[in-house]
Amino acid sequence: MRFLKGAMLVIATMVVALMVRSHGLVAEAATTYAVDMAGLPAKQQTEAKAAMAIWTNTLQMPTLFSGNPTDPEAVNVTMMWSTDGVASPGADDPLGLTETTTLGDKRTVVITLYQREIERAFAKTAYMKRHDLVVSVWEHELGHALGLQHNTTNEHDIMYPRNLGPTQRITGWDLQNLPFTVKPSVLSDVSDHSSNWLDSQNVSNQMTAWLAIPAKVPRIFYHLIAGLLGMVTIAIVATILLTRRSVVSAEQRAKNFASLK
Repeated sequence: MRFLKGAMLVIATMVVALMVRSHGLVAEAATTYAVDMAGLPAKQQTEAKAAMAIWTNTLQMPTLFSGNPTDPEAVNVTMMWSTDGVASPGADDPLGLTETTTLGDKRTVVITLYQREIERAFAKTAYMKRHDLVVSVWEHELGHALGLQHNTTNEHDIMYPRNLGPTQRITGWDLQNLPFTVKPSVLSDVSDHSSNWLDSQNVSNQMTAWLAIPAKVPRIFYHLIAGLLGMVTIAIVATILLTRRSVVSAEQRAKNFASLK
């Protein structure tokens, strides 16, 4: 009898576990990442933290980047900011570089962002603020640190090889290719949002891209437009004055002719 009760208890426990898992209430524990930002200026630390928050909020894993660097199972991630370095010629990621080394079972990741390359990219991409571009680059490189490769099939994916603007974000492809399992509910939610262009985040990102277009036009263009408008205005005023003068002269001649009669 005791054996039967024990067996029933085990079966019930397994059924509950399967039900909970099927409803997306649990996820396999992901490796924690111990992040070192000591080498970053304060501004870049803020941007890096914003990128980490995007990943933790999306994955619903608030402790993902809170690992202990002395923990042998934690991945140590060092974030660097290079003010004079440039990416290697032909590099897939000209704005940043993620290098991973493994010693025994310990994995170490170094992420370096290149300020000069980011400045060049900002002038070409549809970001209104450099802050948003830098956050996006950190987000992309953190994806590499988490184990993701490039997604070359979707230019709106944050893991696309090139940063094309604020319309790029974490997609279902990223979650499916992570080396750890995420909640099915998270996967479903991200997939729905990334494929729905009426989603508030997608609309906001697209509006940002559109509004950034006039902000990126070189100032010389506006100076030329202002100069052209000024010339047109002067021409119109001059035409009006000359026309009025001609009319006045014609009226005066008519009066003189009438007085002679």
